[in-house]
Amino acid sequence: MASCGGLVSIVLLAIFVIQVIEFGHSNASTNVSCIGVEREALLKFKHGLTDPSRRLSSWVGEECCKWEGVECNEKTGHVLKLDLHNPYTGEIYIDNFIPSSKCRLGGNIAPSLTKLKYLKYLDLSVNNFATQKIPMFFASLQKLEYLNLSYARFDGHIPRQLNNLSKLEYLDLSSDSDLGYLTSNDLDWVSKLSSLKYLHMSGVGLSKAKDWFGSINMLSSLQSLGLSNCQLQVIPSTLQANFTSLRFPDISSNYIDSSIPPWIYNLSKLEHIDLSTAFLNEGRLPTAIIENNQRIALFDMSWTFLLGEFSKNLSSLCKLQVVRLRGNNFNGNISIISNGRLGCVQSKWKIFDVSENHFGGDLPNQFGDFRELEHLDLSFNSISGSIPANLVELSSLRELYLSDNKLSGTIPESIGRLSNLKINRPVTSGIRATIGKGATEPRSDVSSQTEKGGGDDRGRAPEKQGAKAKKDRASSSSRDMVGDLETRMAKVEIAMADVQGMVEDMSARIEGGETGTGELEAEVLELKSEFGELRGEMLGNLTDTTNELQQRDNALEALVEVMHAETAELKAKVAEMEGARVNEVITV
Repeated sequence: MASCGGLVSIVLLAIFVIQVIEFGHSNASTNVSCIGVEREALLKFKHGLTDPSRRLSSWVGEECCKWEGVECNEKTGHVLKLDLHNPYTGEIYIDNFIPSSKCRLGGNIAPSLTKLKYLKYLDLSVNNFATQKIPMFFASLQKLEYLNLSYARFDGHIPRQLNNLSKLEYLDLSSDSDLGYLTSNDLDWVSKLSSLKYLHMSGVGLSKAKDWFGSINMLSSLQSLGLSNCQLQVIPSTLQANFTSLRFPDISSNYIDSSIPPWIYNLSKLEHIDLSTAFLNEGRLPTAIIENNQRIALFDMSWTFLLGEFSKNLSSLCKLQVVRLRGNNFNGNISIISNGRLGCVQSKWKIFDVSENHFGGDLPNQFGDFRELEHLDLSFNSISGSIPANLVELSSLRELYLSDNKLSGTIPESIGRLSNLKINRPVTSGIRATIGKGATEPRSDVSSQTEKGGGDDRGRAPEKQGAKAKKDRASSSSRDMVGDLETRMAKVEIAMADVQGMVEDMSARIEGGETGTGELEAEVLELKSEFGELRGEMLGNLTDTTNELQQRDNALEALVEVMHAETAELKAKVAEMEGARVNEVITV
C-alpha cells in the first residue's frame, strides 16, 4: 500500500518541505563566480570520498556554483548549500523506512568543509560513512540552519559540540542499528539549540539520557519531534510542556514504564501523533487530545495498554487520514468511532485499524462517506451481526480484515466488485456464514475463533496469558525473525545488484577508453571491499538468526514439557477424585 506509506512520510516531512522552499529563495543561484578558497575546500572534500556511482562527476572546472548539489549566494558567490543526500532514498512503508544501497557516497569527510564559512544547509543523508563518528568540526559551521545526517551509517556518540550551532532550525540524526548506531548519554546539548523547529533522532540510543524531556522542553519553537525506538526509560507526568507549537510528535516503540502523561492533553496544534508501543502502564484514552486537535491527520495509539469504552466519534475530524488503535483493551460499540454526521464534505480516512480489542455491536451501515479508505482492519474483536452489502461503497479499499469476530449471515456478493481488494488472509475467519449465490467461495476456515476460546486472549497484556499463549507468541516471534532475515537478505541482494551494475559500468568505460589503469585498480579494490562487506553481513545475519531460532526452539520444547507436566498433574488429580468418589460409594 504505497500510497498510505507515502502519506505517513509526507506528514512527517511536511516541515522539511517548507524549510527547503524557504531556503531556496533568491539567495541561491548558479549564475555567480565561485570563491577560490571554497572551490578548493570542496575539491579536498571530494577527494576524501568514495563515489562508485560518479555522482560528483560534475565537480570539475572553475565554476563550483554549477556543480551538482552546490548552491551559492547570487551576490557574493559564497557557498550556501551542499545537498549530497542519496537521491535513491529507498522504500518508505507504513511502519518503517528502508534506505537504498544505490548511489551512496562513502569514505572520509575532510575538515576542509570548515572553509565554507557561510554554509547554511548541509545534507549527507542516506549515504555510507560506516564506522565513522559524526565529525566534531561540523560544530564550527556556525551559520548552519539545516543539518541532515540521517541513515548515513555514522556510529558512536553524538558530539556535544553541536550545541554551538545556535542558528540550527532543522536537525535529523535518525539512525538504524543495522546501518550504524548513534548514542547520546544526555541531551543537554540539544537544549542550547533554541531555534530548532525540527528534531528527529529516531533509532538513536538514549537509554542513559535520563533528563531527555527536560532538555527538549527548552525548545519552545519545536514543531516536529521524532524519538521513536530510542530506548527512552522515563517520561515525567507532572511537568508542563513548553513546546506548545508541536505538530508532529513521534515517541513510538520506546516501552516507557508509565501511562500517557497529562501534559500531552494540552497540546493544541497536533497534526500527527504516534504513541504506539510507547507506554507500558494501563490507562484510559485522553479524549482531550482529540477534542483539542481538530487538525489531526494521523492518530496512532496502537499497543499503548489503553482500556475502557471508546466514547469519541472520530468521523468529525475532517483532516484525519490514519487511525490506529490496535492491540488495546477498548470496548463499546464499534459504530461510535465512525458513525454520526461527518461535518465534512468528504472523509479523508485511508487507514482504519482497531484490531485486537474488545469492540462489539454491529458493523456501521454508513460507508459512503469513506470512499478514500484503503485499509480496514476490525479483526479479533466481538463484532456481531451481518456484513453490510453497502461495503462495496468503499471503492478504494485494498485490504479488509474481519476475521475472528462473531459475524453471521451471508457474505455479500457485492464484495466481489471491490476491484482494488487484495486477498491476504481469509476475510471470513470467525464468520458463521453461508456463501451467497455467485460469490467466490472463501478458504475453508470459517469457524469462530471466539467459540474455540482463542479470541479472548487477543488484546490482553502478554504477561496475563498462559503457557499456550507463550508458546504461540514464541512461534510468532520465530516467524517474525525469519521475516526479518528475509528483509535483510533482500537488502543485501539489492546492494549486490548495485555492485553488479557498477561492474558493468566499469566494463563499458574500459571499452570506451574512459578509464585509466590507476583509476580502474582503485575501483576494483573498492568493489572487493563492497563484496567482502556484503558477504560478511549476509553470513552474520544467517548465523545470528539461526542461533536465535535454535534458542526459541529450545524454549518451545521446554514449554511443551511444562504443558505435558501440567496435563499429567491434572490427570492425577482427576484419578484421585474418581478414587475418592468410588470409596464413598463403597462406604455407603
